[in-house]
Amino acid sequence: MLSDRQHQIIMEAVKLIAQRGIQGFTIKNLSHEIGISEPAIYRHFKSKTEILFVILNQFSEFKRKMSENVSDSHKPAIQKIQFIFDKLL
Repeated sequence: MLSDRQHQIIMEAVKLIAQRGIQGFTIKNLSHEIGISEPAIYRHFKSKTEILFVILNQFSEFKRKMSENVSDSHKPAIQKIQFIFDKLL
């Protein structure tokens, strides 16, 4: 389970990647966006790579839960597909 600060770091990292691309995702840029020092980020995550792994794991978990919801649903296939696209977009 992520702490509030870790959650904030993850959310800002996703925004930063969306805005500047993976090359723009640096600890320096991230700390600037959040308004905390670079060492403060390292108190919550060991590395930039760990932040990326957490992001990927969260997306994977979201996909898993969405798949379960769709599989358990008795709705027609077209509604299931629409649900998936709505959630992904």
